[in-house]
Amino acid sequence: MTQMEMRLNCGKILLDLLLSRWILVLLLGTFAVRVGAQTIDVYQEIELQANVISESSGISLIDGAFWTFNDSGGDPVLYQIDTLTGSVLNQTLLVNAQNIDWEAMAFSDDEVFVGDIGNNQGSRQDLKVYRFPREELGNAEVQVDSVLFHYPEQTDFTPTSLQTNFDAEALLFHDGTLFLFTKNWSNLQTTVYGIPLDQPEVAAQLISTIQVDGWITDATYDPFGEQ
Repeated sequence: MTQMEMRLNCGKILLDLLLSRWILVLLLGTFAVRVGAQTIDVYQEIELQANVISESSGISLIDGAFWTFNDSGGDPVLYQIDTLTGSVLNQTLLVNAQNIDWEAMAFSDDEVFVGDIGNNQGSRQDLKVYRFPREELGNAEVQVDSVLFHYPEQTDFTPTSLQTNFDAEALLFHDGTLFLFTKNWSNLQTTVYGIPLDQPEVAAQLISTIQVDGWITDATYDPFGEQ
């Protein structure tokens, strides 16, 4: 895919500015009901099983099930949660992975991607995306491959707490491309990157920078093409 094609695809992406991930309440099953000229948002609130999921850091709906995981330092485990009670129904251990700072999930028709992409200090040089076959999600254990990546635009790795523009919490997969959206602490922009998946070590490909006047903490794609 060319840089121009990737930029065009970005126009189809819906950025989701989510509530703080520190709050253990998720809005699940959210959908829109169109009544005449009005659109009504419908949702339910649940509280997660806090003794297992102490800090949910990302969530995805995959094959009719909601999956989440803990933030930095948590076990390298994906948890399937009950959308009515918030309890854990199933879990999958990524046996050869490490949760340094997991922040996002994405998936394609064939694979699941988990982003160890958190970089609050701006000093990490081990950012990576784990990947494994989608059909294995739900197994007790899975072996994963990984893609180690870096931002070519970053040349200074001096730790600076919550000042970096190379932190990230958002991934999505669309039309053959894994997109990453940075969480820019200092200028309240987001830079959109494409993460190549054809090599174990890659450079993230800059696509576009968007002035969002906030922090992007997740992203999703509108399959109906309305946003």
